[in-house]
Amino acid sequence: MITGFAGSLFWTVFNLYLWDLNYTLLEISILNIIPTFLSLVSSRFFGRWADVSGRKKFIVVGTSILSLAYFLFFLIIETGIANYAYFILLFGMLGLAGSISSGALFAVTTTMMERRRSGTSFGAYLSVSAVGWTLGSFLSGYLADLYGMAFISLITAIMDILGAAIFGFIFVEETKQRSFSLREIFRDSWRLSVAGDVRALTLVYSITAIFALGSSIYNLAFSIKIYVLFGSKTAFGFIMGLAGVSNIVSPYIAGRIADRTSKEKLLLEGILARDLYMAYLAVAWDKIATIVFMIIPFWVFIHVPTVSATTDYSARGHESEIQSLRSIVANLSNMVGTLISGIVARMFDVRHNIAAIDIVLIIGTAVYFMALIPAAKLYKQRKPHLRMALYPQP
Repeated sequence: MITGFAGSLFWTVFNLYLWDLNYTLLEISILNIIPTFLSLVSSRFFGRWADVSGRKKFIVVGTSILSLAYFLFFLIIETGIANYAYFILLFGMLGLAGSISSGALFAVTTTMMERRRSGTSFGAYLSVSAVGWTLGSFLSGYLADLYGMAFISLITAIMDILGAAIFGFIFVEETKQRSFSLREIFRDSWRLSVAGDVRALTLVYSITAIFALGSSIYNLAFSIKIYVLFGSKTAFGFIMGLAGVSNIVSPYIAGRIADRTSKEKLLLEGILARDLYMAYLAVAWDKIATIVFMIIPFWVFIHVPTVSATTDYSARGHESEIQSLRSIVANLSNMVGTLISGIVARMFDVRHNIAAIDIVLIIGTAVYFMALIPAAKLYKQRKPHLRMALYPQP
């Protein structure tokens, strides 16, 4: 909840802050792909290391590095020395922090309950986290307009280190440390093989790749469109806060539905519903429809089954590694999609012709629609009983 608050407080408005500094969408896109690049080369290594040595320390260290990065954001903004070169370095720190902690975090949050309830487990985590997102979103725009981005950065740094401390003192890790060699872990992190149901994981990774590609082309441009449509950071933050309210309950509900019925079916239906609404908002400057889209938690019925199914199809004891691979796939697509979004925006000079932003959104929607193909294949070949037989409960 605490780190959800911190992340939402900062990221709800930071890209808007960069936009107000007159950076182009391409320049903002380049900054956003830097953490992704670092994640590509190191996430699996840290994920595998966490599986064999214990996940707790990786979550604590990664979150602590996040806190340090946000504190440095505060310093450079407050002292007036903020420039693009410093932003590049700090985005690099964010990427390192994510690489260290992401695989372990997804593994912990999908295995808190017995394995067959991975959807409920991850949904419960997201629901609690959404309380923080909601509060952070509601406050972010108002505080940014009132006190500025330096203040936001400082509060984010304090909340993250507090979250790391609480988790470090309270969380009890049941997994026993296994013997390992960092050299072997490094070598294994570059293998193409995966520990689990290879065919199902390939389809999950394909869905993840296409979903991330389409979403990253769409989302950055859409956030700027909302900002322009409503005219202030305060209004933008309020809309994000409304979105967070529905996310407090919906992830848990989505997780329960996924565990009781079919993660694969829920995923297919979620992608179709979200894409249809994205298509409308790609061309419409409709305030009411935009608010409705942000409130209805379409993404939950995609993200929850995708992440929980990744754990379901992974071999026991390899959850952090397999989740890290999913993160790598998503991050690679995010990097490419964000770059495409920025390049297309520059081609059509979106800064001086804001209506052209719809072109970026149409491209993102078209790519996103392609995720239905592997989602349909995964639904067709779903084998929940076989999945439980391969990786049974103790």
